[in-house]
Amino acid sequence: MATDAPAQAPAARSEVIEALRQKIARVIARELTVQPPWKPSEGELPFFEQETPRGTLYHRTIRYETTHRVGRLALSGARCPNTTLLSLLALDPALAGVDVSK
Repeated sequence: MATDAPAQAPAARSEVIEALRQKIARVIARELTVQPPWKPSEGELPFFEQETPRGTLYHRTIRYETTHRVGRLALSGARCPNTTLLSLLALDPALAGVDVSK
């Protein structure tokens, strides 16, 4: 099998290896900078912080008109859902009798 690339001399090869070792040493020697966690409440969007036992919860409440649409569906249909269908989706027949209008 013939190769197009000429074979490197042992001295040139050891120089390449030494250069790679120096690059690796520089990468390893770098100190990692730890950035503080991003807080959504400090950004442009109106998020609010709520402390919970499991940590901080960021939430945002948006009130839409009943005429607002998501795709082709109006949000007004969500005000009186069919609890029987919801119980089937949740695989829990006990939800069929729950009043979700509250």
